[in-house]
Amino acid sequence: MSASDKLFFWLFQNQPDRILQLLPDLPADAGGYRFVAPVFKALEHRPDGMFLAALPGSELPALVLEAQMQADPKFFRRLYAESGRFLLQETTISRWQVVVLCPLRSLAFGDPEPVAEFLEHRVRWLELLPALADPNAQPLLRTMALLLETEERLPATTAQIQIGRAHV
Repeated sequence: MSASDKLFFWLFQNQPDRILQLLPDLPADAGGYRFVAPVFKALEHRPDGMFLAALPGSELPALVLEAQMQADPKFFRRLYAESGRFLLQETTISRWQVVVLCPLRSLAFGDPEPVAEFLEHRVRWLELLPALADPNAQPLLRTMALLLETEERLPATTAQIQIGRAHV
């Protein structure tokens, strides 16, 4: 597990409903989520985490979290394959989405063509660099974006985020 994986695991483990702050179109009062990080059978693929409905019968979709902080030409295919393994293993889940946290969606993640439909219909992108530059961006997303800030700019950016929270 990489350092960023551990950070996101820690961030969501004790407060899984934080994901609702980042995905405002999900109903905030629908029973919430519990966060897990399962190991999929076979070649052992580990998503960075999963959000599963806390209450049985909930209409909330299961969310597969992937944090990809650097370019990887195999990322799109790996994301697709891991999502397929998730569906094979979790046979009770019918509603699901993949949430990708990344600096920019335009990073070199590979050729999207083979998995274009999957990317278009199942993947939600949360881009950190645009959030870092946008004082009106969701505060949790801006806070996570601090991972990408240069050491020299970190104090000023942190102060901006704290000022923004004081006005909320």
